[in-house]
Amino acid sequence: MTIKTKLFYATFFILTFLMISININMPKSFGASKLQIGTSYNETWGKYGTNYSTSLIYIPLNISYYPNRSFNFQATIPYMQVHKQSSIVLVNNIPVKKAGASTSTTERGLGDIVLTGNYNVTNQATNPSFPTLTATAFVDLPTASKSKGLGTGKTNYGLQIGITQIVGSYFYFINGGYTVLGKPSGVTGLTNPLSAYAGIGKLISKDLSVAVSGSWSQAIISGTHDTVTGSLSVIYTMVKNNTVGITYLKGFTNASPAQGVMLSYSLMF
Repeated sequence: MTIKTKLFYATFFILTFLMISININMPKSFGASKLQIGTSYNETWGKYGTNYSTSLIYIPLNISYYPNRSFNFQATIPYMQVHKQSSIVLVNNIPVKKAGASTSTTERGLGDIVLTGNYNVTNQATNPSFPTLTATAFVDLPTASKSKGLGTGKTNYGLQIGITQIVGSYFYFINGGYTVLGKPSGVTGLTNPLSAYAGIGKLISKDLSVAVSGSWSQAIISGTHDTVTGSLSVIYTMVKNNTVGITYLKGFTNASPAQGVMLSYSLMF
């Protein structure tokens, strides 16, 4: 990827950051409910178990609505750029090799829009004796271009169960899930993966926290390696609920991204 292209995406992220920040002094017109808007710049690169290098830039707009302490809903609208071989297609944002001739190409456009609903079965904020137990359902709408290989043109959906808890100045989180993948033509051996991630963190102060985590996902192509990654995150909350974060990601299997970085920003109002 050229320096000019990298500067373009860095500028795009900064402008999005500033546009969201304009809302910092907006009146809270949602009563007890809260709305959260966020974005991030995610870049990963590696061979993902293929013979070709793939680099992926993923810039989502996340809009979350919290009607009460039990429910919240989120829409993720992503913009993507992928430098890859033309025979590579993204399946659930994982590069997969299809049959056929291949040439190097760079594709850009809208990714799959993700709709998520969360229900807190228990909530530590209201009952400190128990951790927060959250059930999640999600659906990936097939809005990414199939012809560009940014998606499969099929709907994915799944369920997750997660636990989070704060213990003193420390916190931990554990999550497990199952995804049903739409079966596109040209991709053989596709399987529905189980996945899990877990981590632990520390509240350095009321505004600053650090966390380390690991994630695992079953291979989505039969006979290939599972995906295993680890990450280190630093999150800082600025004035009036502005939160920024930076994450470094490292892959540990042949099918994982070699490395990745993420810069994130969100505003609650």
